Amino acid sequence: MELTLDVLLPLKDIRMNIGYFVRTRNSESWIYNKTIDFCAFLQRPSIDRFGSIVMEDLKHRGTVPTRCPVMPVLLVYKNVTLNRVKLPSFLPETSFGFTVICFKTPKNEHVFRSYWYGRMRRVMV
Repeated sequence: MELTLDVLLPLKDIRMNIGYFVRTRNSESWIYNKTIDFCAFLQRPSIDRFGSIVMEDLKHRGTVPTRCPVMPVLLVYKNVTLNRVKLPSFLPETSFGFTVICFKTPKNEHVFRSYWYGRMRRVMV
């Protein structure tokens, strides 16, 4: 998949919500749902485990901003996939969803929404 982010205005005062859910029968069970300060995350990705996993993969695919404000720029990440991502072992083998939503405070205006769906399988190495 190709992920293209066209930043049109300087971004600051951004919050980011990261969520992970598993699908069981006809419902979704949220395992993880956390909202953090996006600018703090850019400086220290380790403040969120799931976010840092995705961030590490994006760094191999293109340039990732390291601080705020994020100035207007076109960011392109080619061949983005969760295949190389090493997820924590406590996550169940099942269908899943991963969401990343960024919004500008104080009005909570959405500036980015991403929904990833897939099936997780354990691979013995």
